[in-house]
Amino acid sequence: MSTPKWVIALLLSALMLALAGSSTGAQIDNTNGSYLDPDLGFLVTWNPDAMQAVSVANGGIILVHGGQQLMASPDRHATARECVGAQAQIDIFDAPLQFSHPLELDPVPHIDGLTERYMASYAWPDGIVHYAWFGCVSSGEGFLLLRLLSRDKDWATAVRVFQPVLDGITLPLVATPAASPSI
Repeated sequence: MSTPKWVIALLLSALMLALAGSSTGAQIDNTNGSYLDPDLGFLVTWNPDAMQAVSVANGGIILVHGGQQLMASPDRHATARECVGAQAQIDIFDAPLQFSHPLELDPVPHIDGLTERYMASYAWPDGIVHYAWFGCVSSGEGFLLLRLLSRDKDWATAVRVFQPVLDGITLPLVATPAASPSI
């Protein structure tokens, strides 16, 4: 039995991302599974034994488990809707896909403070159906953009594997203006 082309493509892309991100690799500590974003200051933690590849890309981090991947990166759009829309545009609408359709997924990843999300099914020209979940969380001076990708048959596994990562994301404390005394 030969290795499917999508597995080879995923492994090659993870390798290229790892090589491209090696200059900023000091931000990743894969011995204990942590990444501190230098832009927005969010912290991502994970079990290093659960991930096959980890790399810095798109100004953030990509974690890979089997055929699934989670990206967490800073975003500077004006609104959460623009944050989600811009990434969906790149990954879904502008890609040379056979099809893409919005849908409601079940189960759905959860992260506190989620302000916008978009979910879709899509297929590359090989016809294999994948699911995508995009989400944005407000983080002071911008947004934390999240993207979870998986083949449709592995969606529940993707949510199960990456939910602890989402639960462990720490956003920086945002200073709030002091209340002014009322007169």
